[in-house]
Amino acid sequence: MRFKLSLTLSRIAIKTLMVVALMPVISGAAGGQQQNRVYTSTTLNFSITLPEGWRLSGATTKSETYFDREGGEEDLAACVGTMGVNTQLADHAVENIDLTQFKSITDEMTRQGGLPARRIDGTAISEGDPLVVFTIAIKPRPDAKIIQLTIWGPPGVMKRASMRKEVDLLISSFKPAQ
Repeated sequence: MRFKLSLTLSRIAIKTLMVVALMPVISGAAGGQQQNRVYTSTTLNFSITLPEGWRLSGATTKSETYFDREGGEEDLAACVGTMGVNTQLADHAVENIDLTQFKSITDEMTRQGGLPARRIDGTAISEGDPLVVFTIAIKPRPDAKIIQLTIWGPPGVMKRASMRKEVDLLISSFKPAQ
């Protein structure tokens, strides 16, 4: 009888944990809003908060992680990659964004979460279409690889206040994984 009782208590505990775990999902769905989600990559050693509607993209590889918006009707995406341990934030390699005709408008050294960082914003071309580009590179430690987030999209989309808010969330939340 004692075994049966502890089995029943463990079932109750499991069901209680399931309900508690699902509460944020249920409350988010009931309110009609999806919660921002934190994505962490232990492979590339970064963490980022994805705004509502953003997801991990199928284009992700071992060396780069891609994100896009659900629906994907716009040329709007983000990519996180790394640079070698010996690469410094001031190196030309950091500003060498892998998009056609990239031109930086802003290029400044800054700090992100107390760590040395470099913020570069500019424009580029993709398949003949103009893009607005935002990027931040962080050097977590002198002996660590640089992690770099690059976000791009059409100028009309990137000018929207709602999109600027999403870009700001992506950039401000980007950090090394703990």
